[in-house]
Parts: sequence; C-alpha cells; structure tokens
Amino acid sequence: MRRKSWSFAFLALFVLPSVSGCHSAFEGGMAAFHHADYPRAARELRNAAMQGVSKQDGPRYDLYVGLTHLALGNAGPAVIHLRRARAQLDRDPTYFSLAERARIFSAWRSLGKMPGEALVW
Repeated sequence: MRRKSWSFAFLALFVLPSVSGCHSAFEGGMAAFHHADYPRAARELRNAAMQGVSKQDGPRYDLYVGLTHLALGNAGPAVIHLRRARAQLDRDPTYFSLAERARIFSAWRSLGKMPGEALVW
C-alpha cells in the first residue's frame, strides 16, 4: 500500500502538471492578447514563430500577430499580418470565428480602410 501512495504522489507532482500545462507559445500568445497583455502576447507569438506555426494555424497566427502589433502601435508590421489574415477570410469566410471576423474588420477600419477595400501600403 505504501508503494501505491508513493506512485500516486509522483504522478500528482510531476506527470499531471506537465501534461495539463502543455500548450503552445501560439496559444499562450492568444491568451495574452485576450488578457490585453500585448507585450507578453508579442513575445509569445514571436516564440511561436521560432517554434514553427502549422500551415493550418497560419492565418489565425497572422491575425493575432497583426492585432498585437496594432495594439502596440506598430502599423507597418500589423498591415503585413492583417493582410494575410484578410486574404484567408476572403478565401474561406468560415475559417475565423465570428469574433475573429469582427476583429479583422475592426482592425481594418482602424487602419483607415473600408471593409471591402484592399489594404495596400
């Protein structure tokens, strides 16, 4: 019985936190963005880029990098990433959630563009 309690303590202290705490830098960047911690979001998203973002997550990555740059006042890099996200939205309107689509249009407007207008800088 003593051995079982020791095994459970090992499992609870070391294995479970590492499994439940697993998340990508990309997810961490999105979470930081949603908590309005834009400097941390920028760091996490930069780490995600170094780790590699899947092709499937690429447009969502571009959306959050663009929004983070915009929130930090970096319009130039924001335009690059938001243009890519907008291209994905035009190709597949169902790729982004309704909230993400609203963020794209809001960011577009804050850059001085109308929703149907192309973003060219």
